[in-house]
Amino acid sequence: MFYRKTDFEFSKQSKDLIVSLFADRWKESFPHDVEYGSLKALGFDTNTIYEELNLFLLGYNLNCSYAGISIFLSNLREKTKTNPHIDILHKNKERLPIRSRFNIMILGNPEDPMFWWNKMKFGDPDHIENTFTYFGKPYRSFGIPGNTVEERWNYLREPTEIKNNLLTPSSFVNTINAHALELSPGPRLIVSVPFDKNIEDIACY
Repeated sequence: MFYRKTDFEFSKQSKDLIVSLFADRWKESFPHDVEYGSLKALGFDTNTIYEELNLFLLGYNLNCSYAGISIFLSNLREKTKTNPHIDILHKNKERLPIRSRFNIMILGNPEDPMFWWNKMKFGDPDHIENTFTYFGKPYRSFGIPGNTVEERWNYLREPTEIKNNLLTPSSFVNTINAHALELSPGPRLIVSVPFDKNIEDIACY
């Protein structure tokens, strides 16, 4: 199972506040990026965002305690396929799986497709540590074999699943399998909560 759509969305007040926190980021183009932090560190401590999110997650016996909240940002100049990857939590010198995420779109094109591959999952021997290149910048991480985004897509071959219209307005998504996106140009802002639960377990609620 790769996703479960939901009808959760933040109130207009909360959406406006989230957008305002990152208003300065849209002055220039930049690739898919992520900001991590607690609600307080991200400026969410003086509003109802945390309460709205946790009240919804409580219905699935979930909360934000596994790895806090991530904010995914991009402001691309053209349509772009992102780097195929498997999510990992680095904690106490351990590499732990992020089995799923709850993603809520604040800005962006909800029609952008997400791709998954059964060929690779967390812990597979082909999930290697290497120096990779992404948007011209080298970084060292565990990832899909290949020196470029194109090589990694070619390595994985045809996706097992493709889903458009995923974040209208939110979804639980599988992140323990290899996955990637194809993003439209322009500002994109996603609030994301990682979990150590499989989509199948979440869907039981």
